[in-house]
Amino acid sequence: MVRRVVTAGDVGGAMSKHTPGPWVIEWNPNAFRYFVHGYDNTAVCKLPDSRTPDENKANAHLIAAAPELWEICKLAQEYFDSHPITSKDFLLIDKIQQAFLKVEVI
Repeated sequence: MVRRVVTAGDVGGAMSKHTPGPWVIEWNPNAFRYFVHGYDNTAVCKLPDSRTPDENKANAHLIAAAPELWEICKLAQEYFDSHPITSKDFLLIDKIQQAFLKVEVI
């Protein structure tokens, strides 16, 4: 697998095409499923009914947290870009960079 080093500057606009946060969860009892909506009630996703309700609820919460988690990753990467890093930081930096690479395909 080929990896490249990604800095916060590389991904500044990577998610600029996503629905702005915060994202909210809606349980629709008529459809018996969860939905995730953007701040302006724009649909982000409809969770499938092929999973258990508990699993769908957990997935909905994870999806709804995505914009905030993305911002936290960018802040962490900016910190590491401008501060000396220690050997303990490398695993976290690698995880952040993996997240950036997943988002870059958008």
